[in-house]
Amino acid sequence: MPKKTLLDLTALMIEWSQRHAEESSESYIAAHHKEMLINFFARFGQAPALYISKQPQRSFEQMNFLSTKCQQNLKRALSLWGDVNFKAKNWTDALKKCMNLVQQNQNQPHRTNVIDSQRKLLIRSLDIIKILSEHPTRNAIIQYPDLVRYLASQVKANEYPNMIKLLCDIISNLLEVPANEILMLLNEILESSLSNDCTQNYSWAVKLLAVISEVSPIDITIHMKNLLLMCSSLIKEIQQDMGPIKDMKIDTLLTALKIIHNNITALNEDHKKILKHLLSSIFECKTESKLIMEGCKVIEIWLESSENDPMFTTKDKCSLLLNLFKSFRLEISHASVPLEIALRVLSNNKDSFEPRITLCKNILHFLLKDPAHSLKPEFDRVLKEMLGTSVWRRLIFVTEQLDAAEPKAWAKSSVDLLLGCLEEGVVVRPQLSDDFEDSFDRDTAEFLRQHQWYIHHNSLKSASDVLKPLRQMINLPAAHYFFCYIFPQLWSTFSTSQQSTLAHSLENLLLNRFSVESSFQYFPVKTILISIASSYPQPVIRPEILQFLAKTHNAWNIVIPMLESYYEGFGDRKNNIYLENLLERLNEKEQLVGSWISRAVNPETVEALSHLVVGNWIDCRAKLEQLLQNENYLNDMEILQKAWVQC
Repeated sequence: MPKKTLLDLTALMIEWSQRHAEESSESYIAAHHKEMLINFFARFGQAPALYISKQPQRSFEQMNFLSTKCQQNLKRALSLWGDVNFKAKNWTDALKKCMNLVQQNQNQPHRTNVIDSQRKLLIRSLDIIKILSEHPTRNAIIQYPDLVRYLASQVKANEYPNMIKLLCDIISNLLEVPANEILMLLNEILESSLSNDCTQNYSWAVKLLAVISEVSPIDITIHMKNLLLMCSSLIKEIQQDMGPIKDMKIDTLLTALKIIHNNITALNEDHKKILKHLLSSIFECKTESKLIMEGCKVIEIWLESSENDPMFTTKDKCSLLLNLFKSFRLEISHASVPLEIALRVLSNNKDSFEPRITLCKNILHFLLKDPAHSLKPEFDRVLKEMLGTSVWRRLIFVTEQLDAAEPKAWAKSSVDLLLGCLEEGVVVRPQLSDDFEDSFDRDTAEFLRQHQWYIHHNSLKSASDVLKPLRQMINLPAAHYFFCYIFPQLWSTFSTSQQSTLAHSLENLLLNRFSVESSFQYFPVKTILISIASSYPQPVIRPEILQFLAKTHNAWNIVIPMLESYYEGFGDRKNNIYLENLLERLNEKEQLVGSWISRAVNPETVEALSHLVVGNWIDCRAKLEQLLQNENYLNDMEILQKAWVQC
C-alpha cells in the first residue's frame, strides 16, 4: 500500500475515533493498536533523510510532505488518546540505524551530502521527541535517558544552533516533572562539556545549563567553577575572533553571565575570586557594550544580595569600576547603569579612602564627555565630601592622581575640579578688563565675551550660577589659559610648607606622568611650566628636571627664562650649568657668553668675554692666551677653555 494512502487512512481512523469518543466514553480502537500507531508515526516521521539516502530518486519535497503529515497525525493521536506506551528504546535503536545508514551511503555516487542528510534526519527526530515530550509519553523518554544522551551527542557533533535550541526545549519539557535520571545524565553531559576546551561545546553546555537553572531546582553550583573558567577563556578568544564565530561566543558569554547573576548567592569564595577576575577582564578589554552592561548587572545584583560581602570589599568594587571608566571604552550613552552603581558604592561606603577618591576622579574625568550629565553634581558632592573645599588639597589631588586623565584633557579636568570646590553661596562679580582680548586667542576671547554678556544679561551673582555653565562649556584652550591665570594667584595664598609640598608633587608630575607630545600646543607640561614661571615666589623645580623637560617636551622658551631667574634669585652655580647646556644646544651664542660673564670671578675674564660678545676675535684670543697661561686664573679655567673654543 502506498505510504501516502496509509497515512490518509490512519488520519481517517483518528478522526473517526475522535467522533466516536464524543458520542461515547469508550474508544473503538484497542490500546495495543493505539500504541502501534503512535510508534509508527514516530518512526516514519524520520522518513525524509532516511529514504533519500536509500532511494535518491525520491525528492525531499515529496518525503517532507509525508513526514509533516505523519507528525500531524502524531499530535492529534496524542491529544486524543493521552497516555500510551512509547517504546523509546526501539525508537532510539531505529534512529541509530538511520544515522549509520546515512553515513554508509555518503561515498556512493548520486547520494545526498552526508552532513546535510544527518542534519535533516536529526531535525525531524527532534521535532518528534519534542511532540512526545509535551504529552504523557514523556515518561517513556525520562525512563530511558540514553535517548537524551544520544541526541545530545549527535546535536553537538553537527554544531547546528537551531537543533541545540530544539534539544534544550525538549529538556525543558522533560524537567517539568520529576526526572532524576535525566538530571543525573545532564550533570554528566555538562561536566564533560564545560571542562572540554571546545567553543562549540561551550555554546551547547551554557544553553543547556540555562534551561536547567530555569525549570529545575537542581543545584547548578557544582558546574559554576567550570562555567566561570569557561567565561574567562571566551573573553580572551573574543578579542581575536571576527564575524559569526565572535557573535556566537558573545551570545554564549551573555547567557553565562545571566546564569551567574541569577545564582550569585550560591557562589563560594573560590567562585567569587574567579568572578572578580572575569569582570575585570570584561571591563579592561575592548568588548561589546552589551557585555559591559551584563557585567554591570552582575555587580548590581551582587551588591543587592550582600552589601557587606567580605569577598567583595569596597576596594574590590572600586577596582572593578575603575577598570571600566579608566579604559574610556564605555560610551556615555551606555553609562547610566555603571554610573548609578559607582555612585552607590561611593556613597554607601566610607572606608578605603584612596580607592574611592581615585574612582571618583576617574568618573569626573569620564563625565567630561557630557558635562551636563544629570549625575555629575552627585559625584561633585561625593568628591567635596572626601576632599572638602580646600583648593590646596585639590591641587595636590590633581597632581598626584593624574593617571585618571588623558594628558591632553588634563588641564580641562583640573580646572573642572578646582572650580568644583567653590561654595555655592559665594557671590562673585566678574569684570573683564578692556584689553583682555590681547591675553587670549580669538576663540577663547569670544567665549569669555559671550560668557560675560550672559552673566550681566541674566543678573547672575552666585558662584554656582556662573561656574556651572563655565564648567560645562569650557574648551581645552580656555582651560589652558584659565589654569595658567589662576595657579599663580592660588600659589601666592599658600603657606611655605604648603608651597614646598605642592612643588614636590609638581616635580613628580612633570617627571613621571607624561609621555612625549612635543607637537601639542596645550600639552600639560607646558601648561604647568607656564603656571610655575608666572608665580611669585616662583616654585623651585630642580634645574636638571627643567633641562630634561625642555629637551623632551620642546619647552625651551619657557625653561630658559626660569633658569635665568633661578640664578638671579638664588645664585646657584648648578643652575647656570644646566642653563648653558640648553643655550649651547640651541646655538644661542650671545646668551651663552652672557651666562659665562655672570659666572666669571675675575675682571680680566669678564674683559676677555666682552671682546667675544662684540666679535673682536683678535683681542679676545690674545687676552685668553694670556689668562690660560696664568695659574692665578684657575677658578675661571672652565669658562676660559670654553671661550677659547668659541674663538
